[in-house]
Amino acid sequence: MKKLSLESAMEQVRDALTEAIVNGDIAPNQPLSERDLSIELGVSRTPVREALYALERLGFVTRKTRVGWRVAVPDIDSVREIFELRELIESAGVEKAVTLPDNALERLVTLFDSFSEDDITGRVHEYLERDKEFHNRIVLATDNSRIITIYEQVALHIDWFRHIVSYRIQERIRQSFNEHREIGNALAARDAVKARDLLFDHLSHVKSEFLSLMEYLRQ
Repeated sequence: MKKLSLESAMEQVRDALTEAIVNGDIAPNQPLSERDLSIELGVSRTPVREALYALERLGFVTRKTRVGWRVAVPDIDSVREIFELRELIESAGVEKAVTLPDNALERLVTLFDSFSEDDITGRVHEYLERDKEFHNRIVLATDNSRIITIYEQVALHIDWFRHIVSYRIQERIRQSFNEHREIGNALAARDAVKARDLLFDHLSHVKSEFLSLMEYLRQ
């Protein structure tokens, strides 16, 4: 991680650590030293400590002693809770997405048009980025800043889970692709009920996959 400026030091430390944890640069259960982080990031220990407390509240780090920290290890309950939130938020987004103007709705439902079942497994990274954009646009359709802010935290946890189990994620890519296309078709038809049902099925499949992979990693 690069050294930070003094401006908004706590926020910069928090954001830098969040990015490193979510991207897998700092592994689950890895110890975190306030002293080492302050040297590496070029700030005093106070903003580092404040950032770690903030990340503890978000579930990304835990205190191992009164003065020590570790990157958290996601557990089964964490995955379930995050997906419950995701289902509630994205369901609200679907209700609004079907009322978008034609051009905005078209941009949403055509996000996967450049992919096919034949090439999807060779474009996993690109596909996952498009996956994130699809779900983000559904949430943005709520036009509710509070919902959007909460979802940003949910999305960070989803990315974190995904990086932890990334070596197994390719196994479901084709099924995921087809599920997204079906959701898109229902949205294009402005059928909120069908789109919501398909979305719930999709998120249920993703949740089940993550839970099974988490169980596998714990063995």
